[in-house]
Amino acid sequence: MTRKGDLKGYGTIWYHPQGIANRLFLSKVQKKHRVMYDRTLDQRFVVHKADGTTQAFRPSKKLNKQDTF
Repeated sequence: MTRKGDLKGYGTIWYHPQGIANRLFLSKVQKKHRVMYDRTLDQRFVVHKADGTTQAFRPSKKLNKQDTF
């Protein structure tokens, strides 16, 4: 991770502009939002935001199984 940014509703994040994935820490996300994990359909985390919308995070097809979401 080479750069810092601000993600609305989350706070400061580190990211790499050419990276295939950037990281959000589950422990930090769940302090502000309800988070659910569904492994039965497509192995995704669903974040329920304050405005009533949701955001789903699925594993990247480019990552190995031992890698993070």
